[in-house]
Amino acid sequence: MNVQLKELFGKQIFCRPSTPDEAVAKSCFGGEFSVFLQLLRQIKCNFAVIDLGGYIGSAAIEFASLPNSHIISLEPSPENFRMLLLNTLFYDNITPLWAAVGARERITHIYARHTGEWGHTLIENPKDCKETSILGSVNVLTIESIARKYVTAEMPLAAIKVDIEGSEIELLSDFQMLSKIPIVCIELHDRIIDGCSSAWHGFIKANPNRINISCGGEKHLSVDPVLLTQLCKSR
Repeated sequence: MNVQLKELFGKQIFCRPSTPDEAVAKSCFGGEFSVFLQLLRQIKCNFAVIDLGGYIGSAAIEFASLPNSHIISLEPSPENFRMLLLNTLFYDNITPLWAAVGARERITHIYARHTGEWGHTLIENPKDCKETSILGSVNVLTIESIARKYVTAEMPLAAIKVDIEGSEIELLSDFQMLSKIPIVCIELHDRIIDGCSSAWHGFIKANPNRINISCGGEKHLSVDPVLLTQLCKSR
């Protein structure tokens, strides 16, 4: 695997030539998560962030710039995960995991949609690709199982970022755990599977005390100010 070291917005990151890697990193470092980060900066205690859809690690690196954060970053694609490992090797506050996430634990296939390295999915028959190819198998974890292992009383879960190419519909089918997380940042992929936006609206309707922010395009934020305030008060 050929890689190049790039310096982007003052950060160094390894990227593969002729892939979306550099464009994704530029977006991450260039302000894609500015609102999300601004919310995280308000948290003065130590906290954890679960990063679902870690890709090559650029989002995790951006979140890890906050010194009181611990990032648990999951990526299901073997090739992408190797890049995630390489890029986060010297970040003590990033834990990379080769895994996917879902509503129940299992082993499943990961599929290429042939839209580039950033578009791999657990959806077997995505709307936007008539012929997928199997990249391999991957362990599927739940948010609860990740939290049990990596979230502690001293490092409570403050936020989750969800960019998992259509699998968000499975998470939103039973959103009790998501409702307990102060900050939820999600990208919706109705172009891959129908129902993602409808499931998100169901989450919003079931949690009327949350503040919901559209960040443009497919990206949305939901904040529970009560949970966010309680986070540090309980420390």
